[in-house]
Amino acid sequence: MLPSRCKSCLYWDNQHESLADILKVWGYCRKHYPVVYASNGKYYGTWPLVDRDGFCGEYRGDGG
Repeated sequence: MLPSRCKSCLYWDNQHESLADILKVWGYCRKHYPVVYASNGKYYGTWPLVDRDGFCGEYRGDGG
């Protein structure tokens, strides 16, 4: 088991009001700029939504 999971990363945010309707196993990765995606001819920007048990090579364990 890897100790460096998203749920303990400084950049993981699962407290944002837009996440109120989903389980707290999801959160935003705030390490980089928001990503832009297109849907039905419109463009939207948001931070990547990641699972709390995910991990990446840019983990910083100051988050709790």
